[in-house]
Amino acid sequence: MTSVLAAEPFWQRFLTSAGFGGLMALTAALIAARIATQQLRHTKSQQANERWWTTLTWVYDRAVVEKDKRVALPHHVTFAMLTQLAERAQQPPADRLQQSSIKSILAMFEATDDGTAPQQGTIEVSDPAAAALLDDLRTTLSNDEELRERAEQLRYLESARTAVEREAAALGADVSGQNATVAVSWRGREVLVQIRYAREPIPTLTLLQAVDRLQRDVAAGHTTIGGILVVTALSRPAIDAFLAARNSTGIEVVAWTGSPDDRLLHEALQRLRPAPTP
Repeated sequence: MTSVLAAEPFWQRFLTSAGFGGLMALTAALIAARIATQQLRHTKSQQANERWWTTLTWVYDRAVVEKDKRVALPHHVTFAMLTQLAERAQQPPADRLQQSSIKSILAMFEATDDGTAPQQGTIEVSDPAAAALLDDLRTTLSNDEELRERAEQLRYLESARTAVEREAAALGADVSGQNATVAVSWRGREVLVQIRYAREPIPTLTLLQAVDRLQRDVAAGHTTIGGILVVTALSRPAIDAFLAARNSTGIEVVAWTGSPDDRLLHEALQRLRPAPTP
């Protein structure tokens, strides 16, 4: 009891001292700073999302126009901007609504005939935000060839992945994964689907090396994977040469360039599907 009473004056002096007041002020400042930082991050995230949707709306409104009403955005400009938006939608934290929206619009423009789209045109811009957006676009389009390549790659990956998901679902499989690698699974056994974009035919040796790497990765820790499917824009002779050089089971290569090749994709998945358990 004596020790407790002796300690009381110390704590009274400490709790009423300037040092304790300074410590409490510092603690309160740190808490306030943390709250302010979280609020700032939230605000920045909201602003980024708003800018994304505003940009998408702006591009769509100026790309899809009534005939003879006004000049539409040039086709390659539209693709460039949509490609940028699609890449941002893939960055964390990923927004499924944004990904779905940009995927649908890209699919619509993929079906547009480039030959009928205006390649030149004067666009009158009175909105300062839109003018700033076009200024950014001019910088982005400084290398048209590279940007067009990225747009083509994105279109191919999106279209091929959608085709894989559609044909896998028709065979009763579950599909998971993003971007160029997709896992198609039946009752715990998986087929690893690798989508490879190439503007020009991939040399057989390059494809062999890529599949060898996939097989090593599978053997290293993915024992549930029972087959590998490579989807690419290779020509049929190149695929035949690859399969002859590979001479291995459990590997399929499909030349997919669009919906007419969906049947080949379906048949390849069907061959790789594990046999039903008795």
